[in-house]
Order: sequence, then structure tokens, then C-alpha cells
Amino acid sequence: FARRLKGFGLNFRTFGKDAAFAFTYLLAVYPLILFGLWAVLTVGQLFSKDFGLQVHESLTALTENENTGLRIIIVFFAAVIVPVFEEMLFRGFLQTSISSFSGRRWAAILLTSLLFSVLHPATHIVALFVLSCGLGYAYERSGSLFRSILMHAFFNGFNVAGTLLFVS
Repeated sequence: FARRLKGFGLNFRTFGKDAAFAFTYLLAVYPLILFGLWAVLTVGQLFSKDFGLQVHESLTALTENENTGLRIIIVFFAAVIVPVFEEMLFRGFLQTSISSFSGRRWAAILLTSLLFSVLHPATHIVALFVLSCGLGYAYERSGSLFRSILMHAFFNGFNVAGTLLFVS
């Protein structure tokens, strides 16, 4: 990128603004995410009374491990490292490439979201497709990769915090 990190959508001057918008966007899309989880659970239970949502491996590792050091590493990876790398790959590279090639932003958001969601646990595909569309929209609307990274980090952070508070 000729403009260094700014050309990639990483301008540290907008970090505070991006954090506020990321939180707002996540609050806006969260009810749709929850509805997606509820819909999958409801339909799944029509076919099998034992149907349940899969638990992400990192959350399972977090609840099954008593080692504080390992728990800290899992939380750091889930809430910081994973959002940075996944957003750089999916929004920064893939969505931008599809959008540049096709000239259609929503097609890029939808295709990227489809790929993002199918690479996660199967029972979460609908909810994560909705989240990913929100992440893609946040990136397209602002041009800031920080916005989608922070939105993703808040989402993962909420899930980790919920797991630690209610499951552990």
C-alpha cells in the first residue's frame, strides 16, 4: 500500500471514533445475531429434541482449563489476535479485492460474509453471517479497518466475558 497502514484502512487518528462507531454498530446488529441463533436452535429442535448450538473450541478450552496463564492467553487471542487477523484477511483483503474486481460493494460484503460464516461452527453460520455483514458494512461505510476489527473484538470479548461469568 502506497499510503502504508492508512491505505489499508488503519489510521490511528480515527481510533477513538472508530471504537465508538464499532460499539454502536455491534449494538445495532446484536439483536439480529441473537435472532439467528434462536432460529437455528428452534429449527434444529424440530428435527431433534437433543439439538443444541455448538460451543466454539476456544470457549470450551476456556471453561475446561483451570490454568490462569492459559486462560489469559486464550482471552487475548480470542479478543485481540483473532479479530485483527480475520478482519485483515476477510475485510482488508478479500472484501476489498472482490469489491475492486466486481465494482459491487454489497456483493463483496455478502460473498465475504458467506465465506467467513462457513469457516466457523455450523450451528453459528446464520448468526455469524449477520455479524459478518455488519462488519463488512462498517468497513465499507468508514473505509477504516479499525472499525471492523474493534467491532469483531467487542463481539468476541462479550462472548468470552459471558462464558467466564455464566459458565465457569
